[in-house]
Amino acid sequence: MMRVLCSLLLLAFGGIAQAALVDFEDVAATTPCVSFPNPCPASITTPQNFVFTVTNADNGNEVYVTSSNTSDGNFITALGPPDGYVAITVTHQSGQAFSLTALDVFVADVFEGGLPGFATVSGFDAASTSLGMQTVSRVGSGWESVALDGRWGPLHSVVVEGDFICTFGCFWTFPSVDNFTASVIPVPAAVWLFGSALFGLGWVRAKQS
Repeated sequence: MMRVLCSLLLLAFGGIAQAALVDFEDVAATTPCVSFPNPCPASITTPQNFVFTVTNADNGNEVYVTSSNTSDGNFITALGPPDGYVAITVTHQSGQAFSLTALDVFVADVFEGGLPGFATVSGFDAASTSLGMQTVSRVGSGWESVALDGRWGPLHSVVVEGDFICTFGCFWTFPSVDNFTASVIPVPAAVWLFGSALFGLGWVRAKQS
């Protein structure tokens, strides 16, 4: 009995989440691509099973993986029409919750000719309740590393969203993401195994009594 319990406890605590780095180096670049005849995809799934999708946008928005001298390699960018904002939503392909440690964000201000602009990074749970939000403001290089704390979990989606502001003129920003570091929170299957084992032990006892 004690051996069974010890084995089940090892199973329960063995599923520790391993951090995955999504740097898009293992994703084929999709540039150059244009709306016609070779449109960019609306979403990209990485080998780490994270899905990056363009959301909160009108028709014609696209997401693509590209490379630039302003980063350490490939990164993902969302583009949209000049009449609204765009956002990149990140989820896990299996729908599992995950914890986010850090990501790099670049936001280009279209109105000012590609200068660094503004964006927000938001995290949501399974009920689409906001668990946290952080503003990414203008930085000299355009890239900013965003570090997050444990209060942001467990997450079911992360949204990196550009701005669309009109005062005397209108400008919008389109976001880019790189070095997305996250850990999938394991489904506690060991708990089900634990319950099944206890049920089986009880059944055997009943049969033998």
